[in-house]
Amino acid sequence: MPNTEADAITLCDEHLRKLGWNLEKFKKNHTLKDLFPNISFTENEGKHRPDYTLILGDKVILIEAKKKGVDLRAAIAEARESAKILRKYGVNVPYIYACDGQKWYMQNLDANTVETQVERFLKPEEVSVTLNPVSSSINALDLRNYQKIAVQQIITSFLSGKKRMLVEMATGTGKTEVVMAAIAKLLDEGKVKNVLYLVDRDSLATQTYQRFNARLGDKYNIRKLSGDINDLSADIIISTVQMLYVDEKFKLFNSDHFQLIVLDEAHRSYYGDWHKVVQYFNKAAVLGLTATPKIDKDVDNFAYFGYPIFRYTYSRGVKDGYLADTIYYKFLTNVDIYGIHDLGYDFDPNDLGKKVDIPMRNELIAEKYFEAINFKETKELKKAIVFAASIKHAENLRLAFIRKYNELMGYSPDNAEAEEIFRSIHSAIPNHEELVREFQSPNSRIKVAFTVDLLSTGVDAPDVEVIVMARPTKSRVLYLQMKGRGTRIYKEGNKVKDKFYLIDFVDTWRLENEEDKPITNEDIVKEEEEEEKEISELMGSTEEPQRTTAKKEVKREQKREEMVILDIPVSIVYAEVITPENFKNELKGISEQVVRQVKAYLQAQEEVQIKKTQFETAVRSFDYFYRKNGGKTLNENYLKELEAFLNEQGITEDVLKDTYGEPDATLKDFVEVALGLKTFPTPEERKRNLIKEWYNKKGYPKECERLFMALYDFRKRNPNIDKKAFFNAEVVKQAGGFSKVKGCFEDINSFWKLYDEAVMETG
Repeated sequence: MPNTEADAITLCDEHLRKLGWNLEKFKKNHTLKDLFPNISFTENEGKHRPDYTLILGDKVILIEAKKKGVDLRAAIAEARESAKILRKYGVNVPYIYACDGQKWYMQNLDANTVETQVERFLKPEEVSVTLNPVSSSINALDLRNYQKIAVQQIITSFLSGKKRMLVEMATGTGKTEVVMAAIAKLLDEGKVKNVLYLVDRDSLATQTYQRFNARLGDKYNIRKLSGDINDLSADIIISTVQMLYVDEKFKLFNSDHFQLIVLDEAHRSYYGDWHKVVQYFNKAAVLGLTATPKIDKDVDNFAYFGYPIFRYTYSRGVKDGYLADTIYYKFLTNVDIYGIHDLGYDFDPNDLGKKVDIPMRNELIAEKYFEAINFKETKELKKAIVFAASIKHAENLRLAFIRKYNELMGYSPDNAEAEEIFRSIHSAIPNHEELVREFQSPNSRIKVAFTVDLLSTGVDAPDVEVIVMARPTKSRVLYLQMKGRGTRIYKEGNKVKDKFYLIDFVDTWRLENEEDKPITNEDIVKEEEEEEKEISELMGSTEEPQRTTAKKEVKREQKREEMVILDIPVSIVYAEVITPENFKNELKGISEQVVRQVKAYLQAQEEVQIKKTQFETAVRSFDYFYRKNGGKTLNENYLKELEAFLNEQGITEDVLKDTYGEPDATLKDFVEVALGLKTFPTPEERKRNLIKEWYNKKGYPKECERLFMALYDFRKRNPNIDKKAFFNAEVVKQAGGFSKVKGCFEDINSFWKLYDEAVMETG
């Protein structure tokens, strides 16, 4: 069967015709210079030649066609170069596409995301919908520019046939407004008839229903699920997953009733039993909303949804003036640094509260809160949320805050006024939903709320000015949720909140990262591994953390404060205040010598990449012409001729071994990598393979190999993990656990020591 670029264009033409397009609307294989004669392109710019150019008024869509087998991401990159040139001269290119006659890829150039695979190109009538995405039911003036782009991306992805979509937007940037606008437009245009909006808590269902009904209730029938026949007539159903699942209420609807399902807070687990709900409506497209995409053993947003179709991060929100910046108060006490069991993915929740709920530590946290807000001078409280390690810890922190407040106000210790000002809000309190609503009110008498994680999501209290982190966590998801409670900008009269205080007693600040870099799965996995390594090292060390010093002056408290009660010493071992002005400098606080080393390293890496690109381009060019002339690839004659061709360009096998860092690889290995037929293992994969080979060479029981590799993985991440925590891990239990180890080895200690022997002998 023919397989050329011309064949691909023929198939793409057929695809476009079936969608209702008149092909004369597309300019095919024209140079940019010919397409836009009034633009003064440079000579090289004007030579760019997209396969298809669709000009729609002041907007342009580009399509690149490639034969089957060619990576369409590379075709997207080619289209992106043409779009970049056009956008440089003020031409609006919102979308680019790539196709091979069967598969289609799309990228929205304004959405801060990678390209995504879709089912098809847009129909003619759909293009106008995507280019004018704001519904008449929603006032366009109410949406910010980035929100309009998000709406556009949701609609375009949906109409292009994408079944799973993920939108990542920082807390406080209007995810609900975005999805409301997208749903309204799809309903207006008749592209969907029924929408299901799922949340994970009843309070969120009520809140979401109220917001939807206020904006769209005059035009559409919006219902919070009740489970009766009236639900069938609703245009939009809002429910918790649990409500739908219990008694199989979801079967009230036909499996094709909904065309779109929205999963709010998509980082939470909608899987397990709840997954059956989504699976039942398997013909519907699924849109996930999150501020914090998650990859762990229970939930992998990227595996389920693919990469986000739209991203708007916290740092971008601050830069654009839509989110409050952070003033960090960083304190480390000796209690936080050691003594808490680490289960590899997060701390043992049963152990956490016991280890950090110490009376004098609680007093110290209260003291620093009042110092940070300058309460002694102003006598004005700032609205705050204090995140505790357990319900008991939350109650004890509350009492510590009340005592400190009464002391600073000159009241007697048993003064009752503070009881209503400082309130615990957690699941053990019967009226906690009522307290949440009260706390959200700007005029609330509750000024400081103490919680575990009930207030980490779904709470709309933009006037919160202080977040106190009193519980350790390794979870970046949980950290960003807690931090997000303070990031909303708030205005009341002459008072403007554009910054908030984050008082950190547990070093969660280390979970900050550069959020705006292009997102890839590799980056995310690497980030998670690095964070877990950092916290494992921190929790296993008894030494004072070493901190680099920023060049700009940073306000610091250097004195060591120590208090003793019940023979338990609690001391601050490190204290620092970081304002937004020196935040970036703090993150980059490294010496000039290190800067030079980094530059040298980056230059070397750039040279290596240039060599790799030169080699891979040469191989692909040779391979193309060799096959075009009837030759068979990767046989002996192919490799011999290719080697001669490469040698003429100074590319030898030894050069390739140095460039790729693969001393044992053959020319065939390098060629297969260049053609995308294989990849070289990562350093971690090599180390893991060495460890596995060591185990088998030693003649240890094959049936316990999986348990040994679990031991290696756990102890590599956390050298100080104890045996009980290891054997309680689910993956260890599934591999046979304690009883199987006893059957394979003399005793548990012998098995435990294998890790040290393996690491030492394999280097």
